[in-house]
Amino acid sequence: MDQRLIDAIDKHGWQGMSVASRADEPDDGPAFCYSIGFETSLGLPNVIIFGLRTNVMHGMLWQVFDALKAGRTLEDRSVWPEPLEGYKCELRAVHRTNLVSDYFGYGLWYHERYLERTDPYSAFQLFWPGVGEKLLPWEEGCHEDVIAAQPRLDLPHKDLH
Repeated sequence: MDQRLIDAIDKHGWQGMSVASRADEPDDGPAFCYSIGFETSLGLPNVIIFGLRTNVMHGMLWQVFDALKAGRTLEDRSVWPEPLEGYKCELRAVHRTNLVSDYFGYGLWYHERYLERTDPYSAFQLFWPGVGEKLLPWEEGCHEDVIAAQPRLDLPHKDLH
């Protein structure tokens, strides 16, 4: 598996890592997908997305990768319409207390063990709005399902809901 990851990053510039939620463990939290390799191919932090179907999240990460490759920059609290046409998504820096193996296991391995980097690992979370009201999780009136599907990794760990 390690070699497949390394080969995919060499070939495509990054690899998506999907973590499915388990129906038998509802407290496990929502499914998520994160990039590995943005730091190698683009010199930028990786990105994580929660709570959508795996293929949708993977497609959104491709949109982010392509935009970054074309010159777009990663900035905290920047609005990104590209990943979901007709919806404003927002990138927020992941708080250092949430840069843990529960969320970034293979990404941390790649950063620390394979690349042998000693600088801190960093990442951004891409938040998406609800379909009906088009509100992001922190906006007043956002549907509870949208909030529950996206843990706030931009907040210190003790503040996660």
